[in-house]
Amino acid sequence: MKILAFRKQDRRGSAMLGYLFIALIIMATVAALGTLVVQNLNFAQRRQNIVNARQVAQAGAAICAREVEQAFTNGGGGFVSNLTTTLPRVYAVNSALSSASQLVYERTITDPFTNQTILAQVWITNSPSPRKVKCLAKATVGQTSQSSEINMETVLGVAAAIISTAQGDLTTGTSKSDAQNGNVVVVGSSKGLVKVDGGIDGNGTVNTNACSVDSVNGNLYASAGQLPDYTNPGSPKQLFDFSRYIAVADLSGNHYTNFASFAAAAKVASKAAPLQGIVVVDFNLAEKSKISLDPATFPNGICVLGTLVVNYVGGWSPGDKVINTADMYINWADLSKMNPNDPSTYPTGYPPTYTNPAKNPVLIDIASIPGKGFANFTASDDLPAYMYNNAILDMHGNINVCGAVYSPCYMEIENKQAGQIQYFKGAIIGGGGIYIDNVLTATNIISYDAKALRNLATSANNAKAVKVTYYR
Repeated sequence: MKILAFRKQDRRGSAMLGYLFIALIIMATVAALGTLVVQNLNFAQRRQNIVNARQVAQAGAAICAREVEQAFTNGGGGFVSNLTTTLPRVYAVNSALSSASQLVYERTITDPFTNQTILAQVWITNSPSPRKVKCLAKATVGQTSQSSEINMETVLGVAAAIISTAQGDLTTGTSKSDAQNGNVVVVGSSKGLVKVDGGIDGNGTVNTNACSVDSVNGNLYASAGQLPDYTNPGSPKQLFDFSRYIAVADLSGNHYTNFASFAAAAKVASKAAPLQGIVVVDFNLAEKSKISLDPATFPNGICVLGTLVVNYVGGWSPGDKVINTADMYINWADLSKMNPNDPSTYPTGYPPTYTNPAKNPVLIDIASIPGKGFANFTASDDLPAYMYNNAILDMHGNINVCGAVYSPCYMEIENKQAGQIQYFKGAIIGGGGIYIDNVLTATNIISYDAKALRNLATSANNAKAVKVTYYR
C-alpha cells in the first residue's frame, strides 16, 4: 500500500482557494443584491414619477375645467371669444388638431406649480354654443408622461320650478306690491290647491301662504348662491335671443306682425289643429286698446304646439300690463289621470311632436341669413314654451303649459275662476318679481321638469353652467 503525504503548504493553498471561492460567491451575492436595490430604487422612482405626473395632470385638468366654466358664464362675446381673448390666461387654437367639425384650443399652465408645466387643451365641436366640452391635460415628470381628462356638458345652471332673478328686498308680506318689489309671492287658501313641486329659488324674498312648496331658497342676492340676472326688458338679447326666435318664425310663416292677424289664425286653431313651431305675435303699443286676450277672441283657447313668443313693439314699459283671460294650451299634457296631490303623476307634453315639418324649428335654416350670425336650432335644444320680452302678461284663465315660461319683468298668474286648473310643467323664470294667486276652489301646479330645461337654448350660453359628466 502506497501512502500519499501532503505537505502543510499544499493544505494552506487549498484552504485559500476555498476561501477565495466563498468570497467570490459572497461578492457576487452582494453585487446582485446591490443591483436589485438599484433596480428597486429606479422602479420606486419611476412609480413616484407616474404618481406625481398623474397628480399634476389632474390638477391641470381641473384648472382647465375652471377656466372653461369662466368662459361659459362670463357672457360678453360668447364662449370662444372669452376663451381666446377675455380670460386672464387665454387659449390659442391648435390648427393641426382642429378641423371643420372640431376645434381644439390649448395653453401651457405653469402657475401655481414650481418647475413644472402642463399642456392644457379644450376640445369642442365647431359651434358657438358647444353642448359638450373635453378638458385634456398632459404633464411630464422625469421621463414619465401622464394625462387626465374631464368631460363636461353645458346645462341650465338653476334647477327649480320657480326662478326669480330680481334683487328683491326683505319683505315678509304676501301682497302684489311685495311681489312687484322683486320678490316671489305664492298665495293659496284652504279652498283649493296650490302646489310647487321642485322648489323656488329667488334673489329676493320668497313668501308663501296656505300652499305646498317642497323647498325654498330665498334672499340669494349678494350671496355665494346669487342667481345671474339676464333679464333686460325690451332688449332683443336677454335670457333668450329674441331675434333668433323671430328669424325662425319669419322663415316658417309664423310671425304675426299685428294682433288682428294672430287672433284670426289662433281663433280657428284648436288642440286638434294647433299652431305649430315658433309662433311670434307682435304686440304694438299703438294697438294696445285692440289687444283682447279673452274667450270671445279665442273660443278654443290659445293652442300652440312649440313656442309662443309675445314681442312687445313700440315703447312699452316694464310696468305696462295686458290681461289674458283666455285659456292657454302650449305643449299641453293629458291631465285626466293626474292626482294633484301626487307629483309622481304630473304628466308632460314636452317635447312637442310636430305634424307639419315645415314648422319644425330644427328644420328651419336661419344660419344662412346673411349678416346675422344665427346658429340653427338642433334636435338636442330645449325651446321655451312661452316667453315675452317686455311688460306684463297677466294670466287669469285655464293654463296647461309644458316647458319654460319666461318674462324679464314682473309676472302675475292669478286663478280667477272656481274649478280652473293652471298647470305648468317645466319652470317659471321671471326678472321682476313673481305673484301667483289662487284663493278659490281651483288648482295651481308648478312642477319642475329637467327634461324641458336642461338644454334650454339661451342667448350666448346665458344662465348656463358646465357640469362634469366623466373624468379620468
